Amino acid sequence: MKKKYKICGLAGYSYKDVGLKSNEVDNDSIYSYDKLTKLLHYKHERCDVFVEGYEIFAGFSVIGQDYLGNKNLKYFIIPKIGKQPFHMMISKNFKYGKELQQIINEGINDLKQSGQLDQLFKKNNLIY
Repeated sequence: MKKKYKICGLAGYSYKDVGLKSNEVDNDSIYSYDKLTKLLHYKHERCDVFVEGYEIFAGFSVIGQDYLGNKNLKYFIIPKIGKQPFHMMISKNFKYGKELQQIINEGINDLKQSGQLDQLFKKNNLIY
C-alpha cells in the first residue's frame, strides 16, 4: 500500500501498529476526520487513502456523521495486520464515570458470554 498510494492520517497519530512509519504518512495540518475525508473526496492529489479503525467511523454514524454511508468513500480490511487494541476514555471529572465504566465492562462481558460479540465481529469481518 505504501509503495502504491499516497497515505494520509491525523496529525499527532501514530500508525506504526499498522506497519507505517511517520515519514510514510502525510498528516501535516490534518486535525479532523472531516478534513481527512475531504482530502480524499475532492482529489487534492495529496491523499489516496487513510488508515483508521472501522469502529471509529461506525461511532461517527451514531452522532450524525455517516462517513461509512458516503458513496464516494470505500473501506476495506488491511490483511496481515494483527489485532489492534481499542481504548475508551472516560473523564475522571465525570460524576458517573465509575458507574459508566462498570456498565460498559458488564455489557462487553454479557456480549462475550452470549456469543453476540463473536457474531458482530464475524458480520463485519473483524477480529478481536
